[in-house]
Amino acid sequence: AKRLKLRGIEEPRVHIVDIDGVPALAIPTEQARVLLDPVAAGDPECELSTKPMNYYRPNQRDFSPQNAKAMAQCSLLAYQPPETVEAYAKAWGFDETIFIDDHQTDAQAFVSYDEANHAVIVSFRGSNSVKDFWLDADAKLIDGQRFGGGMVHRGFAKQLDAIAERIDDAIAQFDGPSGKPRLLLTGHSLGGSLAVLYAGMLLKRGRDVETVYTFGQPAVGDEEFGGQFDAQLDRT
Repeated sequence: AKRLKLRGIEEPRVHIVDIDGVPALAIPTEQARVLLDPVAAGDPECELSTKPMNYYRPNQRDFSPQNAKAMAQCSLLAYQPPETVEAYAKAWGFDETIFIDDHQTDAQAFVSYDEANHAVIVSFRGSNSVKDFWLDADAKLIDGQRFGGGMVHRGFAKQLDAIAERIDDAIAQFDGPSGKPRLLLTGHSLGGSLAVLYAGMLLKRGRDVETVYTFGQPAVGDEEFGGQFDAQLDRT
């Protein structure tokens, strides 16, 4: 019952039953599934809830506590392996999830599609390896015109460049008769910086971004970049 509560089940229903003289636990299927792989894989501390994420509002462009909570969950999930990312995203109510990584730079992100709201969440993983920390330290500023202007952190740009095209392709899969999906970007630490750079890149191309939520994000660029970014997107 304690593990079920940690997994987001508010009222666990656990009963001891006798099967041919052998005691066993009886748990309803919809509750028992949260204890089984692949939902449990890679998450031994039970940090994430498996309750549907029906509280988030993808069409709310200004700050929302509900969206901040949802994006924090997605940012944490980005640190998990592909099978865990896919399992949690499905439990949260997303219809399809595409996991993206690059072995050379160790950049990692996932793209999840919510068909009911015609919305896509892109979550970037933060620093989690030696390769990440080397790129974090590559802080030389380079031209940031393709991200909107000013100068940007070279290491962050390298990581984004390694996966940006595949993220573009993943998002494009969900274009439909009603147009392009709403786009929400998020990430923690290095992942937050990648989310900001990717938003700047999309806005430079004329692609709308609904909102960006970042957590513990280091500086991405100089003052000019920040001013240009804020002028295009004040919903971060």
